[in-house]
Amino acid sequence: MKYGIARLIDPADLMAALYAFAVAMALGLVLLFVALVVQKLIVERSRRLEEAAYERLVAHFTSDIGAEAPQLEPEQATERRALSRALARFNRRGHSGAVTNDSAQDGLIRYLQRDTRHSHWGRRTAALEALGRLQIDSLLPFFKDFAAQEPDRRVFAAALSAAARLCRTTEDLRDLAALLISKHALSRSFNESVLFLAFDTMCQAGTGNDAAVAFVNGLPLKHELLADAIAAASRCNLRDTLPLLERICADPYTSLTLRLTAIRAVGRLQPDHPLLETALRDTSWEARAVAAGHLQSHRAGAIEGLRHALRDTNFHVRRNSADALLRMGEPGIAVLKQMLESDDRFARDASRSALDQKEHDGG
Repeated sequence: MKYGIARLIDPADLMAALYAFAVAMALGLVLLFVALVVQKLIVERSRRLEEAAYERLVAHFTSDIGAEAPQLEPEQATERRALSRALARFNRRGHSGAVTNDSAQDGLIRYLQRDTRHSHWGRRTAALEALGRLQIDSLLPFFKDFAAQEPDRRVFAAALSAAARLCRTTEDLRDLAALLISKHALSRSFNESVLFLAFDTMCQAGTGNDAAVAFVNGLPLKHELLADAIAAASRCNLRDTLPLLERICADPYTSLTLRLTAIRAVGRLQPDHPLLETALRDTSWEARAVAAGHLQSHRAGAIEGLRHALRDTNFHVRRNSADALLRMGEPGIAVLKQMLESDDRFARDASRSALDQKEHDGG
């Protein structure tokens, strides 16, 4: 008599089904392995073709102007990528005059511009990024118009980044700022990165420093991009923005966010600026912490301000002050050693921690 599952399914049939399933799994694994090998071969062949096309293009762009251009078709993905790499390389190096007239570039631009109308956001983004790498000035209106009409914020961000690489004047920066604030869901860090890209592009060109400074100084104090613009300008070492930063910090009605950004920017541009000493006595612990973290000065007022900050009620202020004194060298280390005998437990702990760190680092 059969019991249990044997009453419902014949054991022989079950074994046959399990055997067939095992065979199917084995065949599936074999097919998967074959597919992976084939895919690897295809990818490697594509890379070889792309590299060969890239080398031909580099040889063409470095040859005499009258040399015959290699036969390339931008519709082919490998040749399109090679062409994009070669054009981006030579445009960045200042060879845009010789490259721009090449018919291959026109074909690539037409293809990529068609791809910016693709239904998938990823294809549109990739096309915009490729166009942006070419850094062709005549494409700036295209990027601006595209960003103004693009509903997807991811694609919109790619269009703005491409446009930032082509900013040349204060007017270009104003247009870029108007586009930035048109999509409020994008982050402040993104705004700063786009403005930094624009400022850096202009500064690298050697003629855009004044335009970038004029743009930053021309923003109203209540403008929502002012803090991002200040941060980007300080990263580009635009020291002519210092008078604006001083006015911002002196204004009692300045928001805390903007004041912190201004203090941080002053620290980047001029770490021995007297404004940082003043900020050590700010009513906001955040401002005191930022000032202590950036101050680098051997003036008596700076040393005394950092000494006093070691007694601050906020841990971050004490830690940054101790680190600042440690970076100062012998004068600062002397203060830290003196504070080991302080009647303030917090000051003793902060000083000891900094000195221990110096010893651990082998100083």
